[in-house]
Amino acid sequence: MDVLPFLSVTVFFVSVWAAGEVFSVIRAPLVGQILVGLIMGPGFLDTIPHAESFELVGIVGLVLLVVGGGLHLDLSKLRQVGWRAAGLGSLGTVLPVACGWLFFSLMLGYSATAGVAAGIALAPSSIGIALKLLQNADEDKSPLGTLITAAAMLDDVLSLLLLAVMSKLGGNLDVVAVGVAAGTAVGASLIVFLVGFIAHWIAPYVWRVLVQGELYDIVPDWKRKIVTFVLLGYSIGLTIGADLLQSTYLLGAFMAGFSFADIEYVHTLWENDIAPFEQALSAYVKTHIHTQQEENARS
Repeated sequence: MDVLPFLSVTVFFVSVWAAGEVFSVIRAPLVGQILVGLIMGPGFLDTIPHAESFELVGIVGLVLLVVGGGLHLDLSKLRQVGWRAAGLGSLGTVLPVACGWLFFSLMLGYSATAGVAAGIALAPSSIGIALKLLQNADEDKSPLGTLITAAAMLDDVLSLLLLAVMSKLGGNLDVVAVGVAAGTAVGASLIVFLVGFIAHWIAPYVWRVLVQGELYDIVPDWKRKIVTFVLLGYSIGLTIGADLLQSTYLLGAFMAGFSFADIEYVHTLWENDIAPFEQALSAYVKTHIHTQQEENARS
């Protein structure tokens, strides 16, 4: 056994746990865990062996977290907060981009492209962190939680679409090139939205045929396994599909969860069978979120 890598990983896990416990005193365990990822990760001390493996597992945890967020989205509550969520999400994208351009371009003398790119790097709100904080406060299913979740998801989608457009342009701000890149990204996201909403409408009818109103505790084990397989398979498929369409994979994960939001059994199944696994990956999620933010800044 390689003692040093083993010791490094053990120290990392213990540090994440200890930081969460210490920062729980001020009701901010997530902040402590992120700080551990920041200090021990590739950006500073770089003491975590095979950090790319942690990032990959973190992606899995983040996808599960976002699927769960979409699953708990209440459409009736979303209708009540829809315009406010759209306004907050749009503002959360526009303001950082504008401030980045003003600060870096006008005050520091960088090019307009560099200023806009810096603003875009600062724009994503991190739906993963928002969902985790709401869960810790038991607000993820409340009207306030719905407002924050929808706004954060929209902010992330808009920010990541802008990031994808800038990456494709490579500094070329030609109007035609911008239009083509933006149209591709927006069109891909609309397709993902459409698939999610169609599935959200169809899923309850399919569910009634499959399970016929049976409760979680009396559903045969084979049916439970089929439902779990379909839920995870569909979520993986829509997540990968969104990424291949050049949208954001987080939108695919979110809409995958939303597809089953009106089926109470799936909520119970998620909480009993899948949520514990997602919670076990929570430390990796913080590591991945920090790494993703570093990559956004470099792009």
